[in-house]
Order: sequence, then C-alpha cells, then structure tokens
Amino acid sequence: MDSEIRCRIAPSPTGEPHVGTAYIALMNLAFCKKQGGKFILRIEDTDQLRSTKESENNIFESLNWLGLNWDEGPDIGGPYGPYRQSERLSIYSEYIKVLLKSGHAYFCFCTSKELDEMRKTQAEGKQNLGYMGEASKCRKLSEEEINRKLAAGIPYVIRLKVPYEIEKTSFYDQVRKQDISRANNLIDDQVLIKSDGFPTYHFASVVDDHLMKITHVIRGEEWINSTYKHILLYDSFGWTPPKFYHLGLLRNPDANKTKISKRKNPVSLRWFRAAGYYPKALINFLGLMGYSRYREEMSEEEKKNCEVFTLETLKNEFDEKKISSTGPAFDFVKLDDLNFHYVSKLSEEDFYKHLSDRILYLREYFKGFNSHFMDRYLRAEKEITYWSSFIFKQKLAYQKSDFEKTKCDNFKEASDILKDFKNAISKNAEEITSIEHIQDAIKNFLEETKISSKKLHMLLRVAITGSAESLPLYDAMTMLGVYRCIIRCTEASDFVKNCK
Repeated sequence: MDSEIRCRIAPSPTGEPHVGTAYIALMNLAFCKKQGGKFILRIEDTDQLRSTKESENNIFESLNWLGLNWDEGPDIGGPYGPYRQSERLSIYSEYIKVLLKSGHAYFCFCTSKELDEMRKTQAEGKQNLGYMGEASKCRKLSEEEINRKLAAGIPYVIRLKVPYEIEKTSFYDQVRKQDISRANNLIDDQVLIKSDGFPTYHFASVVDDHLMKITHVIRGEEWINSTYKHILLYDSFGWTPPKFYHLGLLRNPDANKTKISKRKNPVSLRWFRAAGYYPKALINFLGLMGYSRYREEMSEEEKKNCEVFTLETLKNEFDEKKISSTGPAFDFVKLDDLNFHYVSKLSEEDFYKHLSDRILYLREYFKGFNSHFMDRYLRAEKEITYWSSFIFKQKLAYQKSDFEKTKCDNFKEASDILKDFKNAISKNAEEITSIEHIQDAIKNFLEETKISSKKLHMLLRVAITGSAESLPLYDAMTMLGVYRCIIRCTEASDFVKNCK
C-alpha cells in the first residue's frame, strides 16, 4: 500500500473555477493513472472570508464536466478524510503542538502596525522583506514573556522558526531535473497558524499531504518559492517529503508571455462551458499545453496528427520525461481549431445533445443577473445564444455604422470618451465586482465629465457588445467582467479613432 502512487489537486473555493486548476488536475490524473495510482481532490478552504460553498460546488461540477474524476474527495470520502481543510482543524491543532514543543515554531504577538513599520524600515534600508533576522523579535521572547502575553489574551500567530544555523534549503525539481536551493537567511519565519486559529496554506498543505500519503506533488511553477518553506516543515516534523514537479504556467499569447489571468482573457471553466467548448476538445488542448507527444523521427504530418488525443490516451501513455517546463501560450485559435475538429465529428444525435446541453447550461450560467435579461430574451425573436454571444468572443467585429448611432459629434470624441472611461474604471478595477459597482462607476464618470448619459450608454453598449442592440448595458458589463470591459473599451477606442 505504501508504494502506491498518490497525487492530488487542492483548489481553494474562493472564486470561479480556474482553467489552470483543470490543467494541473489533468497532469496529476494522467501521471498517477499511468502507474495505477490514486487521484485525490482536497478543498483548501482555510480562507474563511473568501471561501464559499457555491465556489466549491462549481469546482466539483467543472472538473466532472471535463471527465477529471477523482478517487477520494470531500463528496465521495476516502480512507484519509476529511478532505475539506475546514473540517481538519483539530488535526492541525495537534500537529502545531508538536512543532511548538520541539522548538521549531513560536508564538508571535506583533501587531499589524508593527509589521507595517517593519516592512517600511526594511524597504527604506533596501533589506530583504519579511519576518526574518533582526526583525523577528518575537523569536527571542522568553518562555516567561510568552506565558504572560498568552495569559493576558494578547492576539498571536504561530510562526515557523527557520534554522538560520543551516546554510540553505534545497529540493530536487523533477521537471527541471536539478536541485533548487535558497539560503536560509533569505527565508522568512512564515505564519503557520493565523490569529483566527486557522492554518495557513503552507502548514495545512504539508500536514495534509503527509497524512494523505501523497507521493508526488505536481503543481505550477509559482509554488517553487513556497517549496523551500514546505521542505523546512517536512524536516521539522522528521517526515520524508514527496517528489516535486513544477509545471510551466499557462501564459497569454502576447509578446511578454504574461501569466494567463482574468485581466486579459477568460479563465473560468464555467465560461468555457457556457461558450460551447466541447469538454474533450478542452482536455486535448490542456494536454498539449503541458505535454509533448512528438518524437524526433516524426514527419510534420505525423506531428500534426498526434496533437489530437483523448484523456484515455494520455492516461495510458503518460511519460513524465515529456512534461514541459516552459510556460505554454494559451492560444485560442488552436483551441477553436480543436473544438471544431471534435464537434464536426459528432453524430447528428450527439451534436444536438451538445447544443441542448449548452443552452441548458447558459440558463445556469446567467442565473442571478438582472431580470431584464430574461425579459429581453423572452420578448425578442432571438435566442439566448444571440444575446450572449458577445461574452464568448475574443475580438468583436466593430462596425462604423454602429458608432455613428451613438450621438457623438465625431469619431475622435467617441474615441476619447472610451479612453477616458477605461482609465477611470482601471483605477479601482479590483473593487468593481457587481452590477451595483458598474452602475456607480458609470454614475461617477458622468458626474465628473458632464458627458450626456445617453451618449455614454450608447457608446459603451457598442464598445462592450459590438452592437447598438444588446442586453441591458449594466448586465452586459457585469457578465463580461470589468477587466474584459477595459479591453473592449481600449479596442473600440482604437477602432473608432481610425474611422473617417
């Protein structure tokens, strides 16, 4: 039993299910199934302020839609449960006592204000930022001082005591085939238990991976800097760490190859499903992102043919030597080509089932938006896919005639208004998350600029949806999301600027 390969995916239910989660899940699933192992789903919901049951359910639903099924998890149980971290608090409580007793962890009573001042001093002195070295003053508290503060009820966190007497911490990365090291004096004394009693990701993840007998941790390369801290925790407990694989991040197909994010592209798995992507096509595409089936002796035609494969094929032939270490570009053109390939080969019955499933899912996807959405849909002789199509397009085909209907004096004025509005909402984009926020943003912009309300609304309608006829503007902008609205305003401004 101890030799069984066990891999896991551990998403946090704090928002939309991310396409990157599916990408990492696919690599884990294919890796362990090739070797007859088990794939585990664990929900890391220690962020109580942001974690929601709805988000958790969306994770389950999206991964199941793609066929990325797990052997153990919160919904089906297993021998090493519970598989939801919020249900494992008593376990973490016992294991933090082990570190406190052994001297590998300590109580920290520093206030937020003190920590802010520490970081400010470090920045001004061009020092490394973090609770480390001379800045880690609670590390030096005597047992008597600690007991006095605890008795007084002073809030605290519990931190890992990094062993600065050891020069460095290292681990072997299985993808890069090399040791990766960091000097211990550059590693901060991370928080293990927060002031609310909940564990941090680092502590809970290591304890869970050990107790759930995870043998291989396959995740994105953004976790490399955290792995040093995880190794220190394994060492502190005297546990053998799993093998670590850090995959290249999914990246935007731009010149800078920036990390894929909602600021530039859709990233929610629910969006891909609502957009009509066939699940096997998306799985195939994600497989190409992190795995190469090419062989040197292949012809160009053979290479092209081997780009099409199923989940079962990947599970049966998976070879860790072919995992890519570079960040693959998320190419929507390639995804669309694969989607066309799969959909075009469906039988007539399966094709209409695919369309039917999408229509039913759109109802779920749009649930909770303004009732005007359904009113508009029911009144008009156009189906729901027509009204929602602007959400699922990467680029809109703007028409000069639509901008001529916006009541602007000239095209330059239209371009300038869109540019100014884009700049205005970019300042606090993170805070614009609801239809009310959209309304407030437009209201504030109108008050500051004295632009005609009708002119702005008509102009934004064309910029956001690509048409002078659309869903109610506020619904449309909320559905699209603020970051894609910013992109649309930029693209529309550039388009209309060149109109004559």
